[in-house]
Amino acid sequence: MLFTTAQILQLIAQYRYFVIFPIAVVEGPIVTILCGLLASRGLMYFSVAFVILVIADLVGDFIYYAIGYWGGTRFIRRFGKYLRIEEEQVSKLNDGFAEHGGKILMTGKLSHVVGAPILVSAGLVKYPVSRFLWYSTLATLIKTFLLLEIGYYLGEAYDRLATYLDYVGFVSSLFVIVAIVAVFYYLRKPLK
Repeated sequence: MLFTTAQILQLIAQYRYFVIFPIAVVEGPIVTILCGLLASRGLMYFSVAFVILVIADLVGDFIYYAIGYWGGTRFIRRFGKYLRIEEEQVSKLNDGFAEHGGKILMTGKLSHVVGAPILVSAGLVKYPVSRFLWYSTLATLIKTFLLLEIGYYLGEAYDRLATYLDYVGFVSSLFVIVAIVAVFYYLRKPLK
């Protein structure tokens, strides 16, 4: 992770839509959830963030595809460890693309953990760009919407939780005040 979550949130809150695209290309899921949280607070429009995040995610996907397409196995041997891609992962995926390319792409995109190796592998096997973009776009629309919704509802849940915590704090404070008054009253009372 290039940025901490707090840094990403601060950048997005400060620069809004201008910074979403470049950060989302690198840290898509985290940025998407944070954008949902900011949308729940009225700091950005859900629909505008959705469009920007979808485009950024697709650009990131195409970069991975291009790495596989033009970089080949030589690139994976040299830089794969930095992208968390091992040559064995890619070679296993190559076999299944001819028969189940769409399913593999959808699974990779929706599971994020194996996304990079799958996208690079699609480029390595020269999976048709049109089909790559179709499945990648479909999965990106689903994933982006779900992550934005998660962030949105986390923001609303935080607001509700904060309200309940305010009530608990008020009742606790009231209890402490009553206890202090009772103690002072008891200590001031003369002993018989």
